[in-house]
Amino acid sequence: MADRTAEGTGFFLVLGGLGIRWGGLRYLAYWGLLSGVLVLVLGLVGFVSLPSVHWAMGSFGSSPPTPPERTPLSAGGTPSSPRDTRPAERRQGGSGSRKPLRLRPSDSACGTHACVEQATRIQAELEYSVDPCVDFYHFVCSRWIQRHPHASVDRLQLDTYLSAMADLLERTTDDVPEMSRFFGNCIRPQENLFSEIRATFFYLLGFQVPPRGRYVLGLFNRGALPRATDLLNYLLFRIVVVLSPFMANATLRDAMSRAYGAPGESSPPTPRQLCVRLLDRFEPVIPMYLATNMSLSYLGPEEVVFEKYVDEFFASTGDFRSSSLQALRDMTWDLVRPSTIEDASFRRQYLDGLYSNMPMSPLAYFYYFWLKKAVARQLRGVGSHSPGSQLWAGWSGGFLSALPRLEPPFRRLELPLPVFNLALTDDASVRHFQIPRVAPRVYAELLRFLYHRALNNKGNLTDAAEDPAAMFERVRACVREQYAPLRSSPAERGSSVQDALELLAVVPAFEAYRSHLTSDFRLQTASDLSGRQLFFVYFAASLCEDESLGVGPGRSPARLRVNGPLRNMPEFADAFKCPVGSFMNPTKVCAL
Repeated sequence: MADRTAEGTGFFLVLGGLGIRWGGLRYLAYWGLLSGVLVLVLGLVGFVSLPSVHWAMGSFGSSPPTPPERTPLSAGGTPSSPRDTRPAERRQGGSGSRKPLRLRPSDSACGTHACVEQATRIQAELEYSVDPCVDFYHFVCSRWIQRHPHASVDRLQLDTYLSAMADLLERTTDDVPEMSRFFGNCIRPQENLFSEIRATFFYLLGFQVPPRGRYVLGLFNRGALPRATDLLNYLLFRIVVVLSPFMANATLRDAMSRAYGAPGESSPPTPRQLCVRLLDRFEPVIPMYLATNMSLSYLGPEEVVFEKYVDEFFASTGDFRSSSLQALRDMTWDLVRPSTIEDASFRRQYLDGLYSNMPMSPLAYFYYFWLKKAVARQLRGVGSHSPGSQLWAGWSGGFLSALPRLEPPFRRLELPLPVFNLALTDDASVRHFQIPRVAPRVYAELLRFLYHRALNNKGNLTDAAEDPAAMFERVRACVREQYAPLRSSPAERGSSVQDALELLAVVPAFEAYRSHLTSDFRLQTASDLSGRQLFFVYFAASLCEDESLGVGPGRSPARLRVNGPLRNMPEFADAFKCPVGSFMNPTKVCAL
């Protein structure tokens, strides 16, 4: 109980009812101090309203149950019905000039250990009692959901990566030996570390005495203006929440650390999770650099494939097509870490004063100055003359994300490692199975860039037979109309823009997958699945989730994110021989 009192005292340093007098400083000085501190304070506490997302290992279960009796998948009806061998008809509003898929016959099915492992997992997970032409999402995901309640593939993916990152950071490395001490003191904090960091933080920021006035600017307007004490208490409380990983008192740490938790997380984060998420929020660059050896670059010709897609579908948009292609070619793809940190000279400067040449004693000062420098660099220095702006690594987010990022000024596409399927082994025979997970996410982000570019250029295009913004809006309206009756409740309403971009992204992703294959790739022990069918199976598997978790902001439920795009693809209907008019092969589809 004594420990709890010691750490808890002083959470709210500005107490309105104590009548403490402010000796000598006037409101102007007070507001000058407050405004000077806000940049650092808001940089530290801004994350609290956006809890970190928590994911991990994913596609298929590692210990699959005995697979059910299987039925060939090329039939169009239910698995027990007679096979419909008629080729799928071209559907209204389909892919226009896009050529139908014609893969060369398989020379031999893959029988490597990695292929056998993937085939075993697929056999265990596919629910053959569900017709893939009626509900492809549950055909792929229903067994996975039963075995992983209250989970999603992305969450499990991030859990795995977070655990691996924690193991890595606990080990001493030659490159950054200080990191293991930093991480060790975070997961096993000294008894008074939090109190000392908090005291150092507030002392150096000048928060020793409270302002005299009870209200902001000393004014009262029927409660329209917040009291100064309430405002500062709120800011200081959020700072305390940021520092919660350094609390030795487990009860207080668990209560205060919820801001580092994932949505729907039933238990508070462990000390290891807290400290990894602290780094993810404030200084992700060095952990990503240290984890580079855990990472591999799986993308190859995808950039070229996407350029061909843009060239084909925006051929009638004149300047928009040519300028967009140039912007895509100029864009840097940063795989799993910012490329700037690979430069030895930049890395030495970046480490200086952050990890190296920083005394580890007293620890409170080390962590204070670490936070201060990390925030300045995350904010790109806030000011043209700030040293932080020169040492910004060029990575706008953290490493605990299963989605790529393309932030203004749209010159660097970031791909954190959890974007990839961590359940796949590093075996060349199955490496192309990364594409069904990675490529749709990458292309959706690139299409978002093109969508906003089209909106910004609206009315300013020359030699354009068609307005690209109008093309996107037609797809958006079509998707909104098509998805509306498929939503089970108003709470499932997602962003029609996001739905449209995800729908459009699957087409070039499939083309990227095809470009990797020289034949109809099959798995030897699951040879009834063609190479084309495997793409769609792995795409759906990457989005499996228990819908009781709820959906993220602006996103539709996983079943719509799978069934929605695929029922608008002639290639899917052809691969699974879905009859025209079936749910997964409607007569009216949405496409550019």
